[in-house]
Order: sequence, then C-alpha cells, then structure tokens
Amino acid sequence: ETQTTARKQTGSFYTPRDIVQYMVDESLVAHLKRIVGEELEVEYRKLISYVDEEDLLTDAQKQQVMEAIYHCKILDPACGSGAFPMGCLLRIIDIIEILNNNAIDRYQLKLDIIENCVYGVDIQPIAMLICKLRFFISLICEQKNINFNSPETNFGINTLPNLETKFVAANTLISADIRNF
Repeated sequence: ETQTTARKQTGSFYTPRDIVQYMVDESLVAHLKRIVGEELEVEYRKLISYVDEEDLLTDAQKQQVMEAIYHCKILDPACGSGAFPMGCLLRIIDIIEILNNNAIDRYQLKLDIIENCVYGVDIQPIAMLICKLRFFISLICEQKNINFNSPETNFGINTLPNLETKFVAANTLISADIRNF
C-alpha cells in the first residue's frame, strides 16, 4: 500500500504546525478565562504570544494563572503522534517561565506537567509509541547531568515516567462497556 492509501484507511492526517499552535493557544486562553477570569484575556494573550509589553498581572493573578495551568487536564482523543499534547506542554512551560522570570527547573517542570496534565488517545498503537517517544526526548533534552562515559548507570539519564496510562491506544469513537471491568 502507498502511504496515501494507508493514511486514508486509518484516518490519519497531518495537522500543520500553525493550526496546532492556534488550537493550543486558544485552548489555554479558554481554560484561563474559565478558571482565573475573563477580564484578563488580553494579558493571557500577551503571555502566549511572547509580546514584549509589560504585563499588568499582579503577583496574586500570576499565582492564579500558574495554579490554573498546573492543575489543568489536557486530553487529545485522537492525538496521533502527539502534536497537540506536545504543543500544550511546550506552551505551558513557556508561560510558567515568563511568569517566574525564567527561574525554574525546566526538567522538573516538564516532568510534573507530563505526569499530571497531559493525556492522549489514538486508535493506532504505533502513533502512541511515537507520542511517548516524543515526550521522552523532550524530557531528556532538559536533563543536565548526563554522563556519556557511564553506561552501567544508564549514562546518568533518569528513567522515563510511566506513560502507559497517559497515552493509550484505543478507539475513542465507540463507547466503552465499563460494566464488565
């Protein structure tokens, strides 16, 4: 089969990066409007657009925004290889860095967001493997103490968090019969 035929049969479609980024930004703005308040929408949009203007958020409002982001749950029911969840992870990191004046441990923050906020489902098991790999690579890129001369200690690389319940291969278009579990 050709790639085109295989993609049509499985319903797999590539979403352009700018469309993914628009969905990420609008989702985060909608979440912040609902949790923190609609009156600060202009400030939320400044945060996600990297505008170099002075933000007008008070310390209490910044704390509310960070709490809302730390406690959000992001689910992509047809995530493919994870473009939307990965986009959300990266945008959340950016927002928190801005609010903390870059005074954060990126590795720990990414780990916390991956473990507590981001979820994905796709019908294709290979897509879920790719998604998990993307999150692992994103996380390992932030690790500082890698020792390339120490294979016996896994080169000092921390183990991947358990993503088996975070990114699942399943069909989200049919209802699950949970009575039999």
